[in-house]
Formats: sequence, structure tokens, C-alpha cells
Amino acid sequence: MNSPVTSKRVFDISSREIGNGTEYVAKIEVLREDGTKSLADVLARRTDTDEWTSAQVTFVIQNFASQQDDSPSGTDISTSISETKKGEVEGDYRWHTSQAIYISTKGICRVPPVRVKVPTAIRQKEFSVEELMEQMSTVLDYR
Repeated sequence: MNSPVTSKRVFDISSREIGNGTEYVAKIEVLREDGTKSLADVLARRTDTDEWTSAQVTFVIQNFASQQDDSPSGTDISTSISETKKGEVEGDYRWHTSQAIYISTKGICRVPPVRVKVPTAIRQKEFSVEELMEQMSTVLDYR
């Protein structure tokens, strides 16, 4: 397990509309208590249609043995892909079927389809690009 995170910085953030969705790009720097750091390039994309929601996130993470190092001691790459089929409405709920795949330098993990009951009254919160990248940066807390 990695040393606890002492600071995290999200920078070089941008977003753009792509058809039925949005694409986000950012850099995330994580400094740890043991003096190491990670620097990640992040690309996230989400698209929505009446029937499907699709999301992809790729991290290219450079790990540094020291916060002063300019050359990484190693690089990890990971991508997660999730697909959600919007299902039938039942009263105040809607049934979705979601599945995901996680691909990294350590292997491939497939999450089988799962049915999820979601209240129709809940509107998804609109996150700013900064809030979205801050949430995604928690992945680096466990590297």
C-alpha cells in the first residue's frame, strides 16, 4: 500500500463537447508522506443517448521515487469503460443495466452486468470540470 497523500493538485483542465457528450482532459499531481509523487494525464469521456450512457476514463500515471525527480521510476496505464442501458420505468423508478471493464498494466477485470433500480425523481448533479477531476483524482490515492 502507498504512503498517505499529503497534497493533490489538479491542473491544465479542459473540456469540450463531443456529439452527445463531453470530453475532459487534465493533469493530476499527488505528493505522498514518504516523499514520492505521481503525475497523471487523464482523459475522460461520457456520452448519453435516450437508451445508453457510456463512460471511458484513461489514466497515464508516472510514478517518481522522489518529489524532486524529473524522470519517472515507472509508468502505469489504466482504462475503465462502463456502459449503462437505460431500462424500463416502474412507478417512480427506472431499471438500468450496467457493466464495466477495467484494463491496466496488471490485467483485465470484467464486471458482469448488474441491474440497478434508480429513482426517476433524482436528477444527476452537474459537476464543474474541476469537481469532476477532483473526484477522479481519488484513484491516485491508492496507487
